[in-house]
Amino acid sequence: MAIKAAERENKRSPLNMRTTAKLRDALENEASKADRSLAQEVEHRLEKSFQEDDLLAVFVGNRTHVQLLVRVLSATIRRIEDFRGDRYVDSYATAWHVQNGINTVLETLLGPDFGEPKPDEGGEWTEDQKKKLIGLAPRIAIETLKDFGLVTSFPTNIKTTEKAVHAYRAAKSQKRPDTE
Repeated sequence: MAIKAAERENKRSPLNMRTTAKLRDALENEASKADRSLAQEVEHRLEKSFQEDDLLAVFVGNRTHVQLLVRVLSATIRRIEDFRGDRYVDSYATAWHVQNGINTVLETLLGPDFGEPKPDEGGEWTEDQKKKLIGLAPRIAIETLKDFGLVTSFPTNIKTTEKAVHAYRAAKSQKRPDTE
C-alpha cells in the first residue's frame, strides 16, 4: 500500500550523524531554552537554514558568490554591533566601525583599489566614456538605495553623479554627531 504524500511529509525519518562535543553542547543548550528535544532543535535549525537560503535567493538570485558576500557583510555588521552593544543606525561610532569592517571585507575579497579600469585594448577612455565609467557604480548604488527607500532624493540642480555623491557625503558629515 502506497503512502500518501501528506502522510509522508509528516512522517519522521532517521538521520544518523556525528558531531563535535562543542556543537552538541550548543545544540542541547539552545534546545533547552526553546523547550525542544535535541532532534527537534537540529531539525528546526536545518529548516531555518533552508528558509534563509530561499530568502537570500529571492533578494540576490542564485548567484552564490553574491550570496556569500551578503552573508559575510551581514555577519561582520552583526558582530560589530554585538561587540559595541548598539546598532550602526543609532551610533556614529558604530557606523564608523561597520564602514571600516565592510571596507576590510571588500578589500580582502576584491583586492585594493588600483584606480579606474583601462579599456581592454590598453588605450584611453574618451571623456564621455570616462564620465559614464566614473558615475556608473555610484549611480547604480544610489538608485538601489532609492529602491529600498533608504535615500529619497538628491538636489535636482546637481548634474553629475559624482557631484551628487559629494553633496550627499558633505550633507551627511554636517549632520553626524560627535564621535563617542
